[in-house]
Amino acid sequence: MIGRMQPRRRRTLQVASWIATVALGGCGGSPAAEPDAGRARVPDAAPATYTSTTLQTIPYVLGTRTFSLHLVRIDRPDGGRTYVEWIPSDVAGARPAMILTEPYTGIDWTGEALDTRWAATAPQPDGLYLDVDGPAFDGSNEITYDLKSPADAATDATIHLLDNFGAVEIFGRYYAGGSVRDDVADMAAGMWFAAEQPEIDPTRIGIFGASWGGFEALFAAQQADPRARPLAVAAGFPVSDFATEATHAATREAPAAAFFQSYLHRIYAATGGPPTQASTDYTGLGTADLCAALPPATLVLHDEADDLVPIAETHALVSACGVTPMFWDRTAPPDPGAASHGPITDEPGLPSWTTFATTYVHRRIQAADQQFILEVYSPAALLDQLATAHTAQGAARDVRFEAPRLLELCDPLVNLIDIDTCGATCPTEPGAAVVARLVNQTWGTSFTAATIAAQLQTGLPR
Repeated sequence: MIGRMQPRRRRTLQVASWIATVALGGCGGSPAAEPDAGRARVPDAAPATYTSTTLQTIPYVLGTRTFSLHLVRIDRPDGGRTYVEWIPSDVAGARPAMILTEPYTGIDWTGEALDTRWAATAPQPDGLYLDVDGPAFDGSNEITYDLKSPADAATDATIHLLDNFGAVEIFGRYYAGGSVRDDVADMAAGMWFAAEQPEIDPTRIGIFGASWGGFEALFAAQQADPRARPLAVAAGFPVSDFATEATHAATREAPAAAFFQSYLHRIYAATGGPPTQASTDYTGLGTADLCAALPPATLVLHDEADDLVPIAETHALVSACGVTPMFWDRTAPPDPGAASHGPITDEPGLPSWTTFATTYVHRRIQAADQQFILEVYSPAALLDQLATAHTAQGAARDVRFEAPRLLELCDPLVNLIDIDTCGATCPTEPGAAVVARLVNQTWGTSFTAATIAAQLQTGLPR
């Protein structure tokens, strides 16, 4: 999420404890200390192009499978530094890969004094952190910071690794200050790194992120190296137009108004100020700047009650760029004082948008030899989402986006793990059987795994 909700999103993606026993060995100590570059420091001699340095390589074990986890620093042509965690697939050859955006994850392995200091910093009573390295810090602004070991960060990649994809996690280090354009530069560096890896099939790259990470996912596609353009992107409730976002944030009521300050500071640091000022420059940070770069397979998932990223941004993105939307229909407008993405993030268990998003990307980047696509889901969350769609359908709202996403779960390769009840053996179930059962519970129908797909090809039942 943009901020306060972010730890919940991270927990929803950490599925390893439901799928396999995870062990990390051979971590050793921290890498050799590097200069305290910070986010604003420009080295005396910036490289002429990108260069990467592997700081550590760590074995990462998932059940009976062992992966190599690489901690990497990228030195950028602008003098900045970007850090990534790179986990190649354990299947030989050039494999599909997922790019995962990590705006709030704290890392302490960079050798930079800034990261070491943050790792030792205590949160405020509300669980957030003072934005001491952010632009225009006023002594009270707060941000999300989520310190993770390499193993903990790798859990975000678990489902992708188990589907035989590689994973590149790009750390935006929101806590380290900088501006929106710094985040875009991080994404460009991460996409260059992906293009450099012979273990990645450059024709089968997917990108995934949500909210601020969703903005990073969209702009990672925009900044992608021409050698490795993404095939599919899924972005949950993303910022896609910073002029719209800045105007929206500046008009929020308490307590959301205070919450937005660190974001406005980063936007203004990149642009010079509010979009109403003639001297500001939002070039490259708008909807129109994304259209030419986004792949045809781009899915944006958004709740109409979102008060952090207005739904108008996604409507404009759909209209201008032709991306595929999935909406959570609501009858009431957003609360202007709520620092919330809406009920989409409050579904019980693993939010349904995560299951839809990962399935969407996985099915499109799958390798020719793919024998299964493993996804995780929460029955309670999917039932909540289906009830939302059913209500919208009854109110004659447009729900044409719903059936295609359910149909993807019915793909013969897709198998689902129920993380609400999964025990040590983690049994899987064909996606079509799950969809049929949950649709029947919602619509009072009697579809089976063999018949549900035919219905969904025509739309939702009535």
